[in-house]
Amino acid sequence: MTANTSPIFPVAPRSQAMAVVGSGAIAARTSITGTTGLTLCFTPGANGSRIDTIRINGTGATLAGNLDFWVYNGTTSNLLTQTLISAVTLSATAAGFSTMLAFTDLVIPTGYALYCSSEVASQLVNTIVSGGDY
Repeated sequence: MTANTSPIFPVAPRSQAMAVVGSGAIAARTSITGTTGLTLCFTPGANGSRIDTIRINGTGATLAGNLDFWVYNGTTSNLLTQTLISAVTLSATAAGFSTMLAFTDLVIPTGYALYCSSEVASQLVNTIVSGGDY
């Protein structure tokens, strides 16, 4: 097998932020036809994109439950990963919920997209997806 002698790197760094507020509660972890009830988090560039991190920040009082990330291929949304959101009530002495997911090999091709959904309705979080376009 011939080795790749020309590694490909992203041309332009990119971040995309999205509020998950109002996302419907989706408890199923099986593939979903379409994107009903999901929130768009990231759309790849014209030649596809690499995702390095997803930061999740509470924007208000968060509720305990999972936040699921889905890769949509134009027809079906397939579960990529999930993270647990902790119940946190913001105050002058308590910081809001915050976590980060890191990836080393997550590539989203053109025509695909990254979506998310909350296990509980009206989870008050934002996602910031960072990476680069090819």
